[in-house]
Amino acid sequence: MTPSIARLHVLLASENDSALVIRRGPTKQTCTLGWNRANDRFTLGQWLKGRIFTENCGLSPDGRHFIYCASKYDPSFNLNHEGVYSVVSRAPFLKALHFWAPQKHTLGGGFFNNERFWISTNYPSPEVRSLPHFSRVEDAPELATLPLRWSGISGWRREQEGWALQAKDYQRRKLWRKTLGEWTLAYSIENQKNRLPDTYELRHNGSEEVVAKGEWSWADFDAPRNRLCFARDGQLWALPLRIGATETLLHDFNSMQFEPVAAPY
Repeated sequence: MTPSIARLHVLLASENDSALVIRRGPTKQTCTLGWNRANDRFTLGQWLKGRIFTENCGLSPDGRHFIYCASKYDPSFNLNHEGVYSVVSRAPFLKALHFWAPQKHTLGGGFFNNERFWISTNYPSPEVRSLPHFSRVEDAPELATLPLRWSGISGWRREQEGWALQAKDYQRRKLWRKTLGEWTLAYSIENQKNRLPDTYELRHNGSEEVVAKGEWSWADFDAPRNRLCFARDGQLWALPLRIGATETLLHDFNSMQFEPVAAPY
């Protein structure tokens, strides 16, 4: 039997070197890991017998809190209609500090700054809550100014992370771009109508040549180390941002197996 390949998604803290890796595989199991980007060491958080919807997750800028939308595996319900919930936890763990359930859709989750978070309890207008007591904030004028096409947790989070949506490409595909110095990373989101897969491209701005292109499940700049980090085939890689550089394997997550872990809170 061919071993299954894990699928990875990563959230980077914007204010320090912490990050959170979401590993899925097999289909009914997901785990989270803390990633110290300064030394590329990984620490297991917790496992979930279910699915985390990675597009609707967020990591606070200081890396302390994780917000996610998930569903435990249960063959008796349809993921599109019931059994979906949202959680704020202490990264990289999954144990809830606060819990919202059940939700009638997969559009839960949210995103952060260090004082507040936006929780999607009533799409498309998320509620704003303050940390650490989760009290509700009445107004969120900074969200009201965003174009309608950016509505939704994933779009707001990308904008917060420095991605820019290319409006001229929106009707064809959701194409986002991000720059670091002389480098541009492009991310094209799947268009189900045309059966186009998600793709990433890395280009050097002084040339039209594509420096790197692949079917990565995630990619982003690690600016303090001037490198591109990306996930491919259940492995996390790093590519220094210089012409002719070679990629380095940071960690292979494929051999991991479910193990019960208690959160330290």
